[in-house]
Amino acid sequence: MKSHHLLTTIAAVLLVGCTATQHSADVKPSKPVVAVPSPQVEANTEADNALIDAAQRGNIESVKQHLDAGADVNAKDDSGWTPLHRAASKVHNKIAKLLIEEGADVNAVNKDGLAPLDYAENETFGVLIDHGAKSGAELKSEEK
Repeated sequence: MKSHHLLTTIAAVLLVGCTATQHSADVKPSKPVVAVPSPQVEANTEADNALIDAAQRGNIESVKQHLDAGADVNAKDDSGWTPLHRAASKVHNKIAKLLIEEGADVNAVNKDGLAPLDYAENETFGVLIDHGAKSGAELKSEEK
């Protein structure tokens, strides 16, 4: 008699379990409450990195070659420095002028919130100002 009750109980559990599974197909999947965008981090190309390095070293011919090869004039290194940051910090005036002529963003900020103007000295400072450059502090105050 006990085995009969046991078999009946097992059959009932299986039957109920199967019924619940059949109804679950009617349930619509829930939508996520918040969609978190995946970070879009683009790695610099070899030409971009070479351009940043050439601007740092003051090699204008190399800068021209990398720009002609398609390097991004506004590429940023791991610290957020652009070729113009590098040229301005090393007082490479001719390179700074060339980069600006090629479309460099004179108000690009690095990870420290500083713009090329914050690193510029002498003539480079004037070149940047003539092209509408602002300091990192000025740019930050404009955001408010």
